[in-house]
Amino acid sequence: MSAVTGSLMQESAAEVVPQRMTAAEFGRFLPHKPPMLLLETVEAWNAESIECTASSQNDAQNPLRINGRVSSVHAMEYGAQAAAIHLSLMANSAAEPVTELEAYSPDRVVFLGIVRDFELAEQYLDEQLGDEQPGSVMQIRSDLVSIAPRVFQYRVSAHIADKLCAQGIISLIVGN
Repeated sequence: MSAVTGSLMQESAAEVVPQRMTAAEFGRFLPHKPPMLLLETVEAWNAESIECTASSQNDAQNPLRINGRVSSVHAMEYGAQAAAIHLSLMANSAAEPVTELEAYSPDRVVFLGIVRDFELAEQYLDEQLGDEQPGSVMQIRSDLVSIAPRVFQYRVSAHIADKLCAQGIISLIVGN
């Protein structure tokens, strides 16, 4: 029912984490390695949301590519990776302990467990701008909607050139 999307860690002291990060900087928050590490940058984040970018949807070696295309349904995985990074950033940077983000050990895994109300505005994520503008950058936003014990619900969206490609709600579930 789930694909692994991340692991959460909290160190004893709050970490100073920059707003903008590259994959080399935030990669430690996800178990994925290239080519499955889909995001390129974290552009901004706060306690409620995270904004990331990616152009991996245009990569011929993208592991989500089926029959030569990357379906918009895969926006949920891009959003889940952003949400998992967001949870890790919150756990690692909280000056005060966050009850819902109890001390996680590096082996705690977060699963993409539930996807609902997903709307696909476009059929594919790759090359949405067409041949005249190859290499389009996708903006991924994940907004924290609710928190329950071990369940973090996010509204995710993917845009290319300010055009909505997909949006919906995902739930990340923290494993035992």
